[in-house]
Amino acid sequence: MQDNFELSNPNSKNYIQTSFWEVLLIIVLFFVFLTISSIFPVLFLFLDMEDAMMICMPIIWVFPFICTFVLYYFLFMKNKNESYNFKINFSTPFYLYPIFLIAFIGLFFINEYITNLIPTDVPVLKQWYKMLEETYKMLDKYPFIMVFVIAFMAPIFEELLFRGIILRGLLNNGTNPTLAIIFTAVLFGVVHLNPWQFIGATLLGSFMGWVFYKTKSLLNTILLHFFNNATGCFFYFQYGNVNISDISSYTKESFLVMGILIFAIFSFIFHHFTKNNKWISY
Repeated sequence: MQDNFELSNPNSKNYIQTSFWEVLLIIVLFFVFLTISSIFPVLFLFLDMEDAMMICMPIIWVFPFICTFVLYYFLFMKNKNESYNFKINFSTPFYLYPIFLIAFIGLFFINEYITNLIPTDVPVLKQWYKMLEETYKMLDKYPFIMVFVIAFMAPIFEELLFRGIILRGLLNNGTNPTLAIIFTAVLFGVVHLNPWQFIGATLLGSFMGWVFYKTKSLLNTILLHFFNNATGCFFYFQYGNVNISDISSYTKESFLVMGILIFAIFSFIFHHFTKNNKWISY
């Protein structure tokens, strides 16, 4: 049985439309505000106020997102009479959730294998990886704050920006869906600012973009994003910074094959149920 559930909203008006140049501007704005926000942790640490810095971390982290949303609106959207109008809908049939979630888990296994191919001890990447390890140390020292930022704030605000604004704006502007999804996913990988998370964010972001394109629901990508980040936090607290294969009797190659099979099968099922769904601007 194929599902052709309603994706359109004939009454929606003034929906956001973005060109590739506008998307690049959004990313530039984001990096500018991200640079500004990075000044605050340095200042706190200079004043030997690490605890105060971590208490303020949710505000510091969300600062570049809010500023980007606001400035882009007043620079471009207001003049075009556009509205963000995210409309996180609940129209996705319930049976699709386990299908795209299981496919996502398969991709999770694939991503871990590919990410582990990137070395962490070569001269160019060694210091970069040490910086990433500092995040893990903060998880140990400030677990509640870091989990709140990583597992709850990140899925919401990153999805609002990348799927809710950038991808939706490109699709509304008539951009080829495959190109829009991949372009958005690559940008999503870039803003993570390290090669290990770049791979994962690009792969997982591509899948989340596909789910968004087919279901037209930002809620679905937020849930997938939450699942990914929350699972990562859980495994870290439970087992430390290790690979899944390190806590299992199966090899990395076994998880890769398992991931490919799971992803292929459930992606095909998801495609079967949603192949008639077409993007209608909103």
